[in-house]
This record gives sequence, C-alpha cells and structure tokens, in this order.
Amino acid sequence: MNKQKIKGMWNEAVGETKEHIGRAMKNKEMEQKGHSQEMKGKAQQTYGDVKNTASNIKDDVKEEASKFKRDNKDDGAS
Repeated sequence: MNKQKIKGMWNEAVGETKEHIGRAMKNKEMEQKGHSQEMKGKAQQTYGDVKNTASNIKDDVKEEASKFKRDNKDDGAS
C-alpha cells in the first residue's frame, strides 16, 4: 500500500462522514463538501492502485530482462 492509497482511504472516510453529518443537520453545503472529499479520496485510491500496478510491471520487466540476459549469455561465445 502506498501513500496515495492511504491518503485516499482517509479522504474517503472523512468525506463520507462529513456528508452524513451534513445530511443529518440538513446542511447542504457540508453534505456537498463531504461528497466532494469522498470522491477525491476514491480518485486518490485509484491513482495509488495504478501507481502500484505500474511499479509491479516495471519490476517484472526488469526481472524478465535479467533472466533473458542470463539465459542468452553463453549464446554469443560459440
């Protein structure tokens, strides 16, 4: 889990709480701000997921390239 994912989870939880409090108090502005913060949190989590996936792909490509080099090292000596 990366920093963006954690920030996103926090913003989603806080935003959802604000939204519910705003709704209970019939405060449209608080409800809307809470909803916006919740959506921001969901977007941050998605960004964190994408960033994590990209990092995993990069690591996989590096590993496969190293294996390829290792497996084909002796081919050039013949």
